[in-house]
Amino acid sequence: MKKFVYNILILSLVFVTLLGHIQSKDIPFSASTAPVVSAFDADSITVYAPDGRELVVYNSELQTYKNNGWYENKSDVTKTMYAPDGREILVYLAEVPAYTSVGWYENKADVIKTMYAPDGREISVYLAEVPAYISVGWYENKADVTKTLYAPDGREILVYLADVAAYISLGWYESKNDVTQTLYAPDGRQIVVYNSEVETYIALGWRYTPIRSLDSSKPMVALTFDDGPRPQSTGRILNTLEAYNSCATFFVVGYLAASYPDILRRMDSMGCQIGNHTYNHPDLSKLSAYGITSQISRTDAIVESAVGSVPTAIRPPYGSRNSIVINTCDKPLILWSIDTLDWKSRNAASVINKALASVSDGDIILMHDLYDSTAAAVETIVPELISRGFQLVTVDEMSYYKNRPMSAHNAYSSFK
Repeated sequence: MKKFVYNILILSLVFVTLLGHIQSKDIPFSASTAPVVSAFDADSITVYAPDGRELVVYNSELQTYKNNGWYENKSDVTKTMYAPDGREILVYLAEVPAYTSVGWYENKADVIKTMYAPDGREISVYLAEVPAYISVGWYENKADVTKTLYAPDGREILVYLADVAAYISLGWYESKNDVTQTLYAPDGRQIVVYNSEVETYIALGWRYTPIRSLDSSKPMVALTFDDGPRPQSTGRILNTLEAYNSCATFFVVGYLAASYPDILRRMDSMGCQIGNHTYNHPDLSKLSAYGITSQISRTDAIVESAVGSVPTAIRPPYGSRNSIVINTCDKPLILWSIDTLDWKSRNAASVINKALASVSDGDIILMHDLYDSTAAAVETIVPELISRGFQLVTVDEMSYYKNRPMSAHNAYSSFK
């Protein structure tokens, strides 16, 4: 009897199993209609849907389920999502759009930002932390904490902001304009060179300022002014020169030039030449070589700061010079052939008379732009010289057009 009951149970189990297989051929794949299979059945496997459903099926059914959007591995239907504040969560694929819509991201890189410090440190932080780092001096872009510096010999280097001061102390500059100079050739060419190359180009005939196109067959006179600048009188002289499209040479003293850089820039923009008349007008013949060099270099630096180039000529105060002055000054010394003595007379009529009485081609006329009487005299001198056919030029222009090159350690009083 027991054996009979046992056989009946076995037959019932087989019938139920066969019936399950028959039903699974015609019913859609879903958790509610899937056959009941034991997870411990050696012939079964768990499959996963993107919406989170899980189902235990027979191995023989696996491919059919996969063809209908189920997956063999749970990792294939889940995704790690990332929040800007550092949170992470594992969600089913069907939930990804919903999480994305409320500010979560599929890639961790999308919620991470590299921040940069001026001293070169870098750190990766979550987006939510960015404002806090910015508030204590960090930056989002590496370009914001670095700076390109320039050396006078053409080298360039990218350094962190914290290192800038150290490099500047070693002679590097923040602006490329500070280590370059535009030079001009007599034939109109121009070139930008590094400061370390300037002396070489000057020796080859290049100049700091362009040479105007003048008629070398017509007479020329160089008006020169010492001891300025002084806003009222120098400005008045510049107005007159500008009105007649003419230029002059201004030998400035450093302590005044430092106070009026705008006047120097106006001179330069008009094509006038700026010369060096020492820093505070001492008699150079009574100074040592060191004292002479100091007077010249201080004024050179002031002029360069204002207009971007150093003077190419020196006028020693009082015209005073000896062998030490001549050997120490590394620029041509410019004297004069006509002295108006304007400093003595302070009288416009007297200045006009002395300037015009015997003027001829190649003369260098000495005046001082400190005096209103001189400024008044210039308003007559300039148009009168032009009416006589003279071209009013700078000392450098006269040297070029008269084909009388100047050189350092030599003095020039005219170009006749």
